[in-house]
Amino acid sequence: MCSMTEKFDGLKSHLATYPGALVAFSAGVDSTMLLAACVESLGADRVRAVTAVSASYPGAENIEGEAIAEQLGVKRILLETREIEIEGYRTNGMDRCYYCKGELFQRMNQAIDAGDLPRWPILYGAILDDLSDYRPGARAAAEAGVLAPLQSEGWSKEEVRAWSRDRSLPTAEKGSFACLSSRIPTGTAIDEELLLRVERAEEWFRKRHFRQFRVRHHGELARIEVDKDEIPRLFSDEAKGLVDSLKALGWKKVSVDLEGFRS
Repeated sequence: MCSMTEKFDGLKSHLATYPGALVAFSAGVDSTMLLAACVESLGADRVRAVTAVSASYPGAENIEGEAIAEQLGVKRILLETREIEIEGYRTNGMDRCYYCKGELFQRMNQAIDAGDLPRWPILYGAILDDLSDYRPGARAAAEAGVLAPLQSEGWSKEEVRAWSRDRSLPTAEKGSFACLSSRIPTGTAIDEELLLRVERAEEWFRKRHFRQFRVRHHGELARIEVDKDEIPRLFSDEAKGLVDSLKALGWKKVSVDLEGFRS
């Protein structure tokens, strides 16, 4: 088994073959690690962090992404995406992520063709663990010619976190945060109003520094998921006003999932 240094040397050699890198950057654990690895391998002047801006993504993640890009010295490009206008996304079927990722990658390729982005390879943060899960976004990546160097070099989530800790990246212990649409049950139609309601609900948890959280929409019910070790916080004085704040957003009932957070 190779050491972390040897593992990164392999990734660095891989990345060094690119003329530059356009990293689809969400400020999550994997895309941040990939962005930092590209900077180490290519230099910040040959890397761009490209972030989608839409109702699907919390504004707080966008702010965090700006701070990370600044820390790494990388130029950040914001691209407005309109996946909410795509019927396949709005109807929220099992392949919703295909349309979301496809919209981002299409916008990136269009920006390249228009001369707004350098003609460098587009990279995204898929990792080895993703191969064991249903990831329709991977099909969109393949169709758009987008590369996944962490996956092709065999990086697991555990290794990504370990390398991120070694480099003191702020995302090393960050929880998993898929787009806001993941809080809506498959088959329930998505619109901007519903996504905004979920975003506002989750701000309560973000402001109180919960590591992992979801407010899942089930019609009149808001179902809360946090890590098991943080569930007691939901029944403490700290949580006073939580139910009232969620009801004020439009839910009539609020429940806590005692099994804790799960993808």
